[in-house]
Amino acid sequence: MLRRVIAMLCATAIIGSSLAGSFSAAQAAENIFYDELCEKYNDIEIVNKTEVRWWMAAGTHTDETIKAELKAMYDAGFSGVELCQLADSTLDESVYGYGGEQWEHDVKLILDTALDYGMTVSLTSGAGWSTANVPGLDPASQAANQCIVLVEEHVNAGASRSGAIPTNSNLRDEAELIGAVAVKRTTATKYAKDFFVKQTRASTSDPTEFTIEGDFIIDKENTSICFGSRDTSDSFVMWQINTVKKASEGKVLLRPHVRANGSWKASSDIDVTSAVGYSSTDIIGKKIHIKIEVADGTVKTYFGNSTTPADTYTLPNTVVNDPNGNFTLGKLMFRQSTSTNAGTNEVARWDNLIVKDGTGKTVFSEDFENAGDYGFDEYGFVEDGMMRVGEYIYTPDSPELIVDSEYFSLQSRESTADPATFTVEGDFVLNNESTNLCFGTRNDGADCLMWQIKSEQRLCAAQTSHPNQQKMDKACRH
Repeated sequence: MLRRVIAMLCATAIIGSSLAGSFSAAQAAENIFYDELCEKYNDIEIVNKTEVRWWMAAGTHTDETIKAELKAMYDAGFSGVELCQLADSTLDESVYGYGGEQWEHDVKLILDTALDYGMTVSLTSGAGWSTANVPGLDPASQAANQCIVLVEEHVNAGASRSGAIPTNSNLRDEAELIGAVAVKRTTATKYAKDFFVKQTRASTSDPTEFTIEGDFIIDKENTSICFGSRDTSDSFVMWQINTVKKASEGKVLLRPHVRANGSWKASSDIDVTSAVGYSSTDIIGKKIHIKIEVADGTVKTYFGNSTTPADTYTLPNTVVNDPNGNFTLGKLMFRQSTSTNAGTNEVARWDNLIVKDGTGKTVFSEDFENAGDYGFDEYGFVEDGMMRVGEYIYTPDSPELIVDSEYFSLQSRESTADPATFTVEGDFVLNNESTNLCFGTRNDGADCLMWQIKSEQRLCAAQTSHPNQQKMDKACRH
């Protein structure tokens, strides 16, 4: 019996020694990891630490408490502070409020103290999140948030310019010029621009209830009709027929957009593939009829001859465009987007526009049969009885648009005579697609005869007769 007890005691001692060894090894490994954490993170650089938001109560601090608060934040390991006013309606805003005398003193003290600790300081505009919501604060003052607006102007190599500096619609009257910088452009210019074809012939009235009807053909990508516009394109409603966004699914989308004060505020995507009767691929080149009914803040959209709306859209309550707080017809526009960055090039044609008021009386109509008077500006142009919009080339070197992708290099040195019988000779190298030689030119290229050599090995003759377009009577032979 005594031997068994001794044996058990020995076994227990051996096991205990083994366990103690295991615990020591685990503890040692844990200590190594702990030491490694301490070594790496006990004294990290301040730029890698976390910032904290400080809701500083207006008018309730002294210089001493401000310094104490910042020291406490620094000691706690924070690298910076985002300062936000905690407003108090019982205090005088002009003294203690955002931008007030005491607030300005406190902010300067915070900046100086934080700098001593190597901390950063950032400011919000107050609990209202916008300077417009801060009582008594002039948005144009230096106490408010400021915005730097960049305006670019491109000058061709070797050219010079003089006159007023170009402006921007975002500038306030109080804006001050910071400076002008000239840099050399070394790469091709990329651009993204929305072009708006604007109604120039006024409607006979401006109803709050109205119907817009018309036919359109999408030649490339998308097309958009806008209504409710005034003299600028800053606020309006836009109905876009989109074949691109869901092209992988073959869907055609109606995309209602609301634009207010130059910013897009709302948009929706409605599948209208069955309503238009074509997929996103098949609709290209097809003439589609659209009808838009607007009444009591609701917009109903129909396609073809259907009497069932493809979509019923409720305009946001904030959509108003006249001084009486109503949404009215305003002016029509057509918007096409062109972007070399995104590869966008929207092109479409429109025809048979009819706008009626709520009583059914026609207030505007256009069939685009008269290329000299069609009720819209020069960014829309008439061909074959329809108005084409899109496929513009915009060059920053010149603010003008070049319509229909056509450039004319005009002879500048006068010929010694202007004979009725003549011969034109020359050599050309065709790099791609085609080249054109024009003669009989008058009016800067508006009237001429043009001989075109195409890579399809056809010889084409064309006669131009309108400054904004070509109505071509083609005589091509292989």
